[in-house]
Amino acid sequence: MPGPFPRPRRIWGPAVALGGLTVLVGGAVLLAPLGRAAPVRSPPSAPSGGPHVAPVSHVAPMSPGPKANAAVPDGSPVVASGPIASAGFAPGACVAFPPTATDRHQTVFLDAGHGGPGPGAIGVTQGGAVVNEATLTLSTALAAVPLLQARGYRVVMSRTGNSAVAVMGAGDLVNGTFTAQGALKDLTARAACANLARAAVLLSIHFNAGGNPRYAGMLTLYDDVRPFATQSLRLASLLHTAVLGAMNGNGWQIPDSGVKTDSDAGAPAIDSADRAYGRLVLLGPAAPGYLATPSEMPGSVVEPLFITNPFEASIAAGPAGQHAIATGTAQAVDSFLGAGG
Repeated sequence: MPGPFPRPRRIWGPAVALGGLTVLVGGAVLLAPLGRAAPVRSPPSAPSGGPHVAPVSHVAPMSPGPKANAAVPDGSPVVASGPIASAGFAPGACVAFPPTATDRHQTVFLDAGHGGPGPGAIGVTQGGAVVNEATLTLSTALAAVPLLQARGYRVVMSRTGNSAVAVMGAGDLVNGTFTAQGALKDLTARAACANLARAAVLLSIHFNAGGNPRYAGMLTLYDDVRPFATQSLRLASLLHTAVLGAMNGNGWQIPDSGVKTDSDAGAPAIDSADRAYGRLVLLGPAAPGYLATPSEMPGSVVEPLFITNPFEASIAAGPAGQHAIATGTAQAVDSFLGAGG
């Protein structure tokens, strides 16, 4: 295996150029170690399309977003199906799906990374179709919902369409794209939704991106400073093993880039607040003046494939690849919650 390998990088400022590829953030876009060149095979590809991602700017102060779980009384009713809250959330955001089997009385929060003003990374399949991360994360997450429902879980999705999660206000967008303020607001809304859902676990699906089309492999992240860090590591490890195993059960030979902490992902900071925080907003702890309402349950961000690698983009865009990721996700969640977390 060639080396040395580049250190994984986490990009979560408003917009960053990686080797000529413009990547919008508001989630994790990671540059993982090179595993192998893409084999000459053609999994199913997705429809072409994907908006151009424009540079954005930082605007302050941030406008209010949805309130988090701290504002929810313990005795308040749990919404079994449909939107679980409306104030501060965009239409189609923070939506519950009830279990379709014996109710386990546990909720899984499932986040489809990016969306709306944040299309995420852009890739091209082996068939030449242009794909964007936000579209693929949504279809993959939606594929996991019925599998989790059939195992008896209530599932709450951060978004169910191509939209932001938070209602955007003044200073949140420029030319239809997130500002740094808007990206932070949208991520904070996802954490707020997970808390409002009283989720037992948080799982965010992203796809990776890099400046070299040979970058490949699966990377999984967790935060190691939260009170439930041990549970988050266990969840991340189960997800990593199950999703990678489900994909490679199809003979795809996706490289294993490991389970890492969100602080180890590494990235150039977009401003002093970003630099001081240094973690993924969806997983990390509260920080005065930056993040008031963090997620309050074990969580993990999974990046199963590089969509800037044509072979892996073809898997991510195809129904077989999305089903494999969804199946591994459901198996891992069941293993984690079935054993008490």
